[in-house]
Amino acid sequence: MVNNMKRLITGLSLISIMFGIMILDYYFVYGAYSIFPEGSKVVPIFSDILVWGLLGISIFEMYRCYKSAGYNLFKTPLIILGIAIYPVFFLLEYFRNLGVLGVVIVLAFVLVVELIMFTLSDKEKYKINDLFAEMAIFLYPVFLLSLAFILSSMTSGIYVVMFATFLAVAGDTFAYWFGKSLHKKFPKKMCPTISPKKTVVGAIGGIFGSIFAAMVFWAFFEVGGISQTANMAQVVANCNYTLFFPATQLSDLWRSGLVYAAIGILGAFVSELGDLAASRIKRACGIKDFGSLFPGHGGVTDREDSIMFALVLLAIVLPIVYLA
Repeated sequence: MVNNMKRLITGLSLISIMFGIMILDYYFVYGAYSIFPEGSKVVPIFSDILVWGLLGISIFEMYRCYKSAGYNLFKTPLIILGIAIYPVFFLLEYFRNLGVLGVVIVLAFVLVVELIMFTLSDKEKYKINDLFAEMAIFLYPVFLLSLAFILSSMTSGIYVVMFATFLAVAGDTFAYWFGKSLHKKFPKKMCPTISPKKTVVGAIGGIFGSIFAAMVFWAFFEVGGISQTANMAQVVANCNYTLFFPATQLSDLWRSGLVYAAIGILGAFVSELGDLAASRIKRACGIKDFGSLFPGHGGVTDREDSIMFALVLLAIVLPIVYLA
């Protein structure tokens, strides 16, 4: 009971912080009080900085995770990566619209530094497994979380960060409720060797949760985007959101509704896979949680595991929708 209360309080606190960041972007990036000069490139800097901070903490958590498993890692490449990844992205995105190249440059530079340090290191102390363990951090969580910067610059930081987050969180929450309520009637485990508490009925609940979250976003951004009342369309426009397909009335939104429903279904699967992948890494390293920053939730990486996979899904779907 106490642990559930901690989870609830921590979850509500995190949601409040996220809404606060989104409001800052709404007014001071996309809105009337924008800190960017009129006509210049707009970058959702507040949500990006939030992701950047969480990314830095995740790097530290993964470093400790692999160290606890006996790997010898170099600190310098990880420090450079955590510090440089967003400033380089921001500068290239703002001045040249080449933020993706910025991410690639930083990852390539840090990889070269890593290889040089490994080449010159004590061959008895640093083994090839240590090299690959550190390179794994470059991909998980760094590259996957960097997708948030890239997608936010394509569409809207308010939309992308919140959609990926709530897609994963809703799926996880519904899975927890379904599993907790129905596990006695439907006790079949999904992956008992990786995550013993996960049940098939919980996974089904996660599908409902992700679909629910997706349709809420469809209602807000798509239906709201063509609304003729209460300035709702202006609110959506101020979020820098673009409709999936041209529409002027509700009957025109059936295609986007289907896409959002599909995102919800796929989001449930990828979020579950993200959670299982994180559990597999933790089991391999012999730890329960990546960290203890959030009472009842573990560390930052424990909260981001499903979100990172949701970002990958959006990175595939959004370009297809907008470029089709």
